[in-house]
Amino acid sequence: MSHFPDLCSYISMRIPRTPLFLLGLLLAAPLSTANAQTLSVNNLTEGMTATIEVSGCSPGDIVQVGYSVSGAGPITLAYGPLYLTPPITELPAIAAGSNGVAQWSGNVPPGTGGVSIWLHGANHSTQTMTNALAEVIAHNNPPTVNSVLPNQGDQGSIVSLSLNGRDFSDGSQISLVGASVTIEASNEWFIHSTSMGGDVDLAGAPAGLYTVLVTVPSGLTGELVDGFEVLAMAPSLSGIAPSSGFENEVISITISGDFIDQGAILTVTQGATSLSVSNLVIAADGTSVTADLDLTAPLGFYDAEVTDPDGTSDALVGAFEIMTLPSGDWVQIPAGTFEMGDHFGVGGSNEGPLHSVTLDAFKMDVYEVTNELYAAYLNDAYAAGSVTVNSNVIYQVGGAGEALANTTASSSYSRITWNGSTFGVTAGNEQHPLVEVRWYGACTYANWRSEQQGLTPCYNLSTWACDFNANGWRLPTEAEWEYA
Repeated sequence: MSHFPDLCSYISMRIPRTPLFLLGLLLAAPLSTANAQTLSVNNLTEGMTATIEVSGCSPGDIVQVGYSVSGAGPITLAYGPLYLTPPITELPAIAAGSNGVAQWSGNVPPGTGGVSIWLHGANHSTQTMTNALAEVIAHNNPPTVNSVLPNQGDQGSIVSLSLNGRDFSDGSQISLVGASVTIEASNEWFIHSTSMGGDVDLAGAPAGLYTVLVTVPSGLTGELVDGFEVLAMAPSLSGIAPSSGFENEVISITISGDFIDQGAILTVTQGATSLSVSNLVIAADGTSVTADLDLTAPLGFYDAEVTDPDGTSDALVGAFEIMTLPSGDWVQIPAGTFEMGDHFGVGGSNEGPLHSVTLDAFKMDVYEVTNELYAAYLNDAYAAGSVTVNSNVIYQVGGAGEALANTTASSSYSRITWNGSTFGVTAGNEQHPLVEVRWYGACTYANWRSEQQGLTPCYNLSTWACDFNANGWRLPTEAEWEYA
């Protein structure tokens, strides 16, 4: 195949003087099928990147493609007819890959819509020709959006949009693009290149201006910047979880609802008293607020109110309660560093050498767990089917089936009673510290107490692994116990 003038020179009145590697719609069947090799062109669209492939080669075969806009030849060559008419432009020769495919890629110049391209390939290694193809570059301008009606809608509504513009095509996608969310339209319709539309669901959409974006099937886009406005609706609150916490704790709460805009504020008040709110996060779809509350405040019921930046608000009256901690109280142990180990040289070998340990802050009960609290846990767990009694010993149901604690019938030291249906405490020992409980029984109690307070349990009751990142109750580590 000899070298001929560049294609762009030949059709300089029709397309820009830039290299033309072809893309687009296949409009003709192969003109020759003399061998198993196949020439194909993908994405032959003006302004896009085309890929030309010759497949069915042997790995390493040297293959070259030529193209022409002048129709089919043939020109007779030494090893077959070339179905092109001069002038012809050659692509650089390339070796087929391990998959037997030789591939070229290049940009199709803008403004070349409607140009017919004829291609042919030669395998120099086998001295064979591929079949020729006729391809046409599809006319494909980026869409333009001139206007949209209506150009606004309320949060939470479904709005049917009508777009006016040009170069729309069937199968185009409409989107509303905001600062934090993108809303894809549904039920799109297409009349002609200047008119199309679809429905947008504004449930959870933050208030504000949105760009109207149209994407045609080829991937080209057009936009009307800030062409649609989602109008703010007053927040609507539906619930709070957890709905209570114990005094002096810092807990995380979630308030659910609708139309909660970014920048909204949360207040939790009882008369003139306001709880400290931190780490406020508003969901992108406006359906929830999470925050940390400092419950160092008087006991009682508190109102939770969310106020949007536009001043509209909604409240859950008396929805949150601060309660007294059942086990008495707890204290926060500050973060710090101490020397851990045997300070007096009288301990076992496993207590030395002295070493420095640094701990984060943590909280710990002032008083030990009482018999009354543990009996309350056992009755809840028995009702839920998570504990059972066998030979007067309390066992876990499920998990590893571990023994949890003794009753008075299995140990004279225990103060937990069992009458066949209910756990109790021997008279006068209700507020005494719990004894005769195994480590597994302490873990299950800690999880129960966490759940009662809306916290995340720490222990996996199948593997007994402790998640130290969870915010629930757990047994202190040896270092924490010694430091406290």
